[in-house]
Amino acid sequence: MKRIDLLITVASWEERCVLGIQDDLRRYKPVRVMTYFVDSYAKRTESARTEINALCAKSGARLDVRELSAGNPSIGWTVLKETLSGLRGSRSQVLVDLTTMPRDIIWMVLWFLNYAGANTSRSEERRVGKECRSRWSPYH
Repeated sequence: MKRIDLLITVASWEERCVLGIQDDLRRYKPVRVMTYFVDSYAKRTESARTEINALCAKSGARLDVRELSAGNPSIGWTVLKETLSGLRGSRSQVLVDLTTMPRDIIWMVLWFLNYAGANTSRSEERRVGKECRSRWSPYH
């Protein structure tokens, strides 16, 4: 089992979101979980965010939750910069769970992690499907 410092995910109303995070918490025992949610889906993801909070409390992982704006990508950049810039030079082990992460957020997260020089892994392929696997090919 590889222990990670940070798990990055996006909350979704889909059941596989919580199941994926539950699996990541069990397998990798992250110190911190950074969960983003998109403002236009706040009500639809409320239940998942409550479940993620309970899972993190049970596992002992510190949970940070931040809102991203669907209508204004520059706000998304600002939020990601604020939450991920602290990784610069830290050599943190980071796992990005792509299970329900929107494509534009994937690219922003990867850009900031690359900028920070974080040691990044991706979520398991069996949960994300062919489309996400093909997007990751340049990062293998």
